[in-house]
Amino acid sequence: MPDGPLQNLERDAMSKYSSTSRAFQKTRIYVLNRDAWTCQHCGKPLDESNAQADHLTPKSKGGTDDAWNLVASCDKCNNDKSDKELVRQNWWNTDWLAHL
Repeated sequence: MPDGPLQNLERDAMSKYSSTSRAFQKTRIYVLNRDAWTCQHCGKPLDESNAQADHLTPKSKGGTDDAWNLVASCDKCNNDKSDKELVRQNWWNTDWLAHL
């Protein structure tokens, strides 16, 4: 298989998050594509250097790594949100719901 942008991105994500499973990285790529590589909190375009998959319900509060519990987020918004639940905080941009 030729080495294309998606394969490079997946490999880079695996090296950046080496403690995270390969299955999560595939879900992360799916979520970033679903959300059109746009931060669902601030609307900022994302690229390989600042793209994260943010949990709506944090894992620390019982959330899962399922795609329905993740949104595309920039580093800043994900760090600012910390472990708050987005649904209860009314923190999110609801436009992404149309893509589900």
